[in-house]
Amino acid sequence: MTCNPTLRLIGYGGRTRSELIECLRRSGVEQVVDVRFRPVGRMEFRGEHLRAALETLGIGYHWVQGFGNRNYRSGETDLADPEKGVKVVAPLIRECRVALLCACRYTEDCHRSVVAELLKSAVSGLRLIRLGESDE
Repeated sequence: MTCNPTLRLIGYGGRTRSELIECLRRSGVEQVVDVRFRPVGRMEFRGEHLRAALETLGIGYHWVQGFGNRNYRSGETDLADPEKGVKVVAPLIRECRVALLCACRYTEDCHRSVVAELLKSAVSGLRLIRLGESDE
């Protein structure tokens, strides 16, 4: 089977959980990979709450701490364990429709842009799609 691997990128900043989930659903996402250093924040976006909401729609949730940015408050991106993150996420991308999730609404303001480039190096022909970043 030949496939054209695609990775979707999305941030929840400025959205409600319902808006985020609708965007993921419309895009056909099957697995959300949370790349926050800690899956905390607003209650509706805490890892366990987000997982439960996604799973009711048949969307998987996976927190990958290796792709978390240890300098998420300021400074240069410092991924916790990028090699481990690639080992976990690259096979997922080959198997299903994956979206990388972080808090920052726009990819260019977020460490997920660094994560996406690492994954492009690991997954041949990987195409990136930014979800919900236009001023709708």
